[in-house]
Amino acid sequence: MAVTIERFNAVRDMLTPAEWLEYFRGQLRAERISYDELAMLASLSEHIDPGDVELLEAAGVPEFEEV
Repeated sequence: MAVTIERFNAVRDMLTPAEWLEYFRGQLRAERISYDELAMLASLSEHIDPGDVELLEAAGVPEFEEV
């Protein structure tokens, strides 16, 4: 079941950022992540390990800094 932005905001503090990231990883791997969930993942991008290409790419984090 996809999490809506409203639901995410209501329960955001119930899980740690790491737990949310693993939830989104599961949604990605199951190929059932929604656009809302991608936006939520992007909002947690500062918590994604710099080597975690799977989540960084899905969160829309640029691979290289623009010069």
